[in-house]
Amino acid sequence: MSPDHVYFLGVRTGGSASHKAFPAWMQAIDWSATLIGVDIPLNSDCVRYSKFLDRMKNDPHCAGTQVTSHKVRVFECLADDLDSVDDDARSLGEVGALSLSRGELTGFSPDMIALSSELTQMLTRESLRPRPREVIILGGGGAGRAVALTSARFGGELVPKITITESDSEIEADLETRLLASLTSAGRARLEIRAGAENDEIVSNAPEGSLIVNATGRGKDTVGSPVSAKAVFPVKSIAWDLNYRGDLRFLRQALAQRHSSGVRAVDGWDYFLRNWFVCLQRLAGQEPSESRFLQFCKASEFLRPKAAY
Repeated sequence: MSPDHVYFLGVRTGGSASHKAFPAWMQAIDWSATLIGVDIPLNSDCVRYSKFLDRMKNDPHCAGTQVTSHKVRVFECLADDLDSVDDDARSLGEVGALSLSRGELTGFSPDMIALSSELTQMLTRESLRPRPREVIILGGGGAGRAVALTSARFGGELVPKITITESDSEIEADLETRLLASLTSAGRARLEIRAGAENDEIVSNAPEGSLIVNATGRGKDTVGSPVSAKAVFPVKSIAWDLNYRGDLRFLRQALAQRHSSGVRAVDGWDYFLRNWFVCLQRLAGQEPSESRFLQFCKASEFLRPKAAY
């Protein structure tokens, strides 16, 4: 029997550690599948995404797709063509993965489960008495939206304010209409949406201990960083880049200030693993378990990149 096919939709998927890790992942979760990378330029027209969807439908071995970088565009272009979209994906306006089972296509968001684990670590487990932290998310795409909604679910006492910045005016407007209701129902965090041109000012004026998240893809899909060298990271803040590969300039900028401000830099490796694990368990028809995730992490350790920041 031929193995299932798992597609990986991104911009430059060939550089991802997932290709080398995939055989070990299959052993860790006891499944037989092969990974197929598909590259589409950022912000492509809907025709390209529709052609990709046709490719999935016409592949008798297709189990589904992991989506990176294109989560909002996949929702915008394909949501009406899917048989179902889960509540989180619809609330966020992003599809992080597609499953194809018994001829039915479902869009869902592994981000919410993956981010919940990572944010719990950052917001509640680093001290016996967690401090309130404002969350500043640079980038309003799919991952940025998921960070916002997940952060709000910790409640207003722990996350009193969430700021999202976005450089695309159309996405900025969509954030206003889509996320306000979701965040209000999720917790009491105040939401502020600002233009990406204000990133330096927003980061520099953020309160002590803030969590600053690079959700733009800059440093991986495109070069550079969402902030300039003029940005001053808050004292005792956490700089979290959702990327784990690329030039990771955002993290290097943060670390350059660690002696003066005590900023801590965190890359996206654990988030990357958790997201893939949640997606693959769903596509394989398995129930996620923490013990199996630990096996998944152990199987991936040989590929963890040496810090480039």
